[in-house]
Amino acid sequence: MRYDPRNDPTCTDPESALEQEDKSREDGDYIWKGTSHLPGFREVTVSFWQSRLALARKVVRIFALALGEREDYFDDVTSHPGADALYIHYPGIPDVAADSDIDVGIGSHTDIQCFTLLWQDNYGGLQVLSAQDEWLDARPIEGTLIVNIGDFLQRLSNNKFKSTVHRVYNRQPDSCYSMPFFFGFNPEAICKVVPSCMDDEHPPLYEPISCGESAIGTFSGS
Repeated sequence: MRYDPRNDPTCTDPESALEQEDKSREDGDYIWKGTSHLPGFREVTVSFWQSRLALARKVVRIFALALGEREDYFDDVTSHPGADALYIHYPGIPDVAADSDIDVGIGSHTDIQCFTLLWQDNYGGLQVLSAQDEWLDARPIEGTLIVNIGDFLQRLSNNKFKSTVHRVYNRQPDSCYSMPFFFGFNPEAICKVVPSCMDDEHPPLYEPISCGESAIGTFSGS
């Protein structure tokens, strides 16, 4: 599920926003095809997406303060942000030995946007790579979310914040699920290294670029 101004409570004129972004109603509706047999699925999913969007906008303000800027420093570039929600299913693998190399998951990578809010079920499966090149289990803690810093926030912070290398695997007989929410800035907004992250000894390491261009560059190079 991607950003749709019709689902954003802060958008006062969603129809005009759709026109400005050159999108039609159908662009955001295709994901609901094949879900009519699930009563309330769309409503619950949209509500869950809205709650995470609101939380992400609060979290990005915390990041602004952590970088020494005003709380509202990023507000202008989060009016119609990249806000992608996924439901990921990792099937179980029955009758597999505990020390087996067989697993189901996603290989090591970093997230390309600013940060990710991640909900895990009790089975977990997320691992993060430490500074000592060791894979550490990010075990689920009830009542919490994981916040993963992504490539674009590392870029804007001039490497003050590090994009987290991570992977996911499932080596157990039961299925598990994760629900990541990837948050980035308005796709067309040109962003540069945050002023507080630069000085004579720390010149900018990155050129200004939009979140959308950065993502396209990552995908085209992968």
